Amino acid sequence: MKTVIGKYLEMTEPSKFRLLENPPPGTVDGHVHLGTYLNFPLLVGFNLTGPGGYRENLLYHIGQLWKYKKHIYNEIPANFSNALEGIFDVAPIKTDLRGSYGCPDPNYLLTSIPSLLDIDKPSYISLSGVSAFGLLSNLLQTILKFPTSLRQANATNLVSYLDNFAIQTAVVLPIETGKFTRFTEATLEVCKDYRNFIPFCSVHPHHPEAEDNVKKYCSNGALGFKFHPDFQSIPPDSSDALFLFELCRANKLPVQCHVGWPVKGVGLSQPSRYTKAISYFKDVNFILCHIGLSEFEETIDLACSFPNIYLETSGQTVDTIKKASEKIGADRIIFGTDWPLYHPAIPISRVLEAFPKDDDREKVFRKNIKTLLGLKD
Repeated sequence: MKTVIGKYLEMTEPSKFRLLENPPPGTVDGHVHLGTYLNFPLLVGFNLTGPGGYRENLLYHIGQLWKYKKHIYNEIPANFSNALEGIFDVAPIKTDLRGSYGCPDPNYLLTSIPSLLDIDKPSYISLSGVSAFGLLSNLLQTILKFPTSLRQANATNLVSYLDNFAIQTAVVLPIETGKFTRFTEATLEVCKDYRNFIPFCSVHPHHPEAEDNVKKYCSNGALGFKFHPDFQSIPPDSSDALFLFELCRANKLPVQCHVGWPVKGVGLSQPSRYTKAISYFKDVNFILCHIGLSEFEETIDLACSFPNIYLETSGQTVDTIKKASEKIGADRIIFGTDWPLYHPAIPISRVLEAFPKDDDREKVFRKNIKTLLGLKD
């Protein structure tokens, strides 16, 4: 049975959605990921992600650990304390970011459990009316689905998503969760074969060659930088974060930052912790993801105070996106889906409903991000 749950959104069956109007031509999704993440930090972010196969990446990683063994040993206490402070320290462990024809579709983890779905709440999740037993059951389902669901976050499925929703381009965001991860290398390797993929880059500040790596990634096509305080265990107001933002300034890269969680005050990514960096790096553009989720009011206030802040819409409600537009206008708002965590029809429909005027839609869906990245419209 079909159910209309928004002006531009229809639920055809539980966890299945249909968009009732496509976004404007030339749309750019400013927030997608390739690959999967799991809870295996091992202090140094051990993983097997890279441009080669498992054996090649394993040998490379072992070589890096041996080369910098003194460096690693000296930093173990700091790494351990950072891991404890964050929500979780995760590392990608999948090497195949390409996928193949006929591979399973993503199950869109955060919108796949009907009893938790509420498109009028941040992250489209509501816990009201859910019993303790039901909540525990749903959390267990999510944990069990997490490794396999994001395994379908590959280039083959990304192309399919873009085609199905008439989206022209996607900004692909790697996250280096450990000092020697190669997730950016793997992402750049895949993106060079797809003209409609725009890669960003990431480095961990504890990598001895972080500065050189950012330069290398820029020369290989990276147009921006991804920063995730909780996944990288780096508080935004720390010296490590300021070091990364200085690298972005030197290489003229905008920084896309994770901000907030569905529950206020959790983790390292509260909007207030970005104030120091944003006020200092006035010549660096910061894209604050999800408009801060549950901390959207603080995030919008921050954007009102600093013209170098852009707000990205994934996981947000129509009302919050409208509030952001009322405060800072449509010129500094960027459309994103956080694919494959959300079914893309939901975040697309939220932005369509928040911006009824064609001029505003063109800015949010396309022009703002292209201008920010120096791309021709």
